[in-house]
Amino acid sequence: MSIAALVLAAGKSSRMGRDKLSLPLAAVAKGYTASDQTAAYGRMEMLQAQQPYSYADIEDKRPDSHGKRKAVVLNSVTSIGGHVLQAVYAEKRLSPVVIVHAPHSSLAWRQEVLQWCQMKAWQQTECVDAEHGMAYSIRCGMEQIKPSSAEGVMILLADQPLIDAALLADLIDNWQQSDLALDYMAASDGRNVQPPVILARHIWDRLDQLTGDQGARKLIRQPDLQGQIISYVEHYFWDADTPDDLERIRAHITHALELQ
Repeated sequence: MSIAALVLAAGKSSRMGRDKLSLPLAAVAKGYTASDQTAAYGRMEMLQAQQPYSYADIEDKRPDSHGKRKAVVLNSVTSIGGHVLQAVYAEKRLSPVVIVHAPHSSLAWRQEVLQWCQMKAWQQTECVDAEHGMAYSIRCGMEQIKPSSAEGVMILLADQPLIDAALLADLIDNWQQSDLALDYMAASDGRNVQPPVILARHIWDRLDQLTGDQGARKLIRQPDLQGQIISYVEHYFWDADTPDDLERIRAHITHALELQ
C-alpha cells in the first residue's frame, strides 16, 4: 500500500519570534565540549540568512574503530525542519512527498525546501491562506496529493524535530500489517494523539471539512472511524515552539550523543 507524505511547514512561529524551521538544531559529534556546541549553534545562526541548512550539512562519512564508514555530525548543524525532512527521506516507502510552506516563511526555509525538492523530486506548495490555520495548509497540500495513486497519506509537522525514521517505519509497518480495514493509524505520547498520523484515502474528503487550526486529530475523534493509536516515548513529540523548547530539544540530543 503506497503512502504519501504531507509535511506541514507553514506555521507563523509567533512564539519563537522568528521563523523556527530554519533555526539550527543538530548537536555536534561526540567528543565536542558543550562550549564547542554552543559556538557551533552561534555560528550557524549568524549564517542563517546566507545559506540554507540541508541534510548534506551534517553528514561526514569517516571510518570508525572497525574501519567502517558512517555518518557523524561535525561542527555543522541541520535545521529544525531539516531533521523532519531527513526522517521522511530515510523512509523510502513515502511517496509522493509534499511540503507546505507559507508566504511568511523565511528565505532560508524556502531555500532549504527548494533544495530538498530539487534533489529528491519532491513537491512544494505555498499556502496563501496558511495564516488562517492548519486546516488551510492541509487542504492546500492535499490538492497536490489527491491526483497520485497513494492509498494513504501520512501527515507530519515540520516543527517536531525528534521524530525519526524508525518511528515513521513503525507506523507504516503497523498500518500495512493490520488485518483490519483501518481508517487511520496515529501516534500518541501516552496521553494524547499526536502527529504523525496516517489516513486512508477513502476518508481524505473529510479533511475538507476542517476549519481554522483543526488538524487530523479532529477526524480521529469521529466515532464512526476505526483506527489504531500507538504510544511512543513523549520526547518524540516535543515541539520547537519557543526558545526554551528549542534548548530542551538541543539538550536532549546532546545527552543522547553522550550516551553513545
